[in-house]
Amino acid sequence: IRKKMDIYEANENVTIPVKKLFILIPKSGHLPPDLCDASNQWLEATK
Repeated sequence: IRKKMDIYEANENVTIPVKKLFILIPKSGHLPPDLCDASNQWLEATK
């Protein structure tokens, strides 16, 4: 993917910002299908 991004950036004279993503998985392993449905009450303890 990164190589294709580099080629696109060179051809179009643009810069695509790349950020790091951390995925936090709760101890139970349960994630709601849509994170918009998650609320502060949904959060659970982690190890």
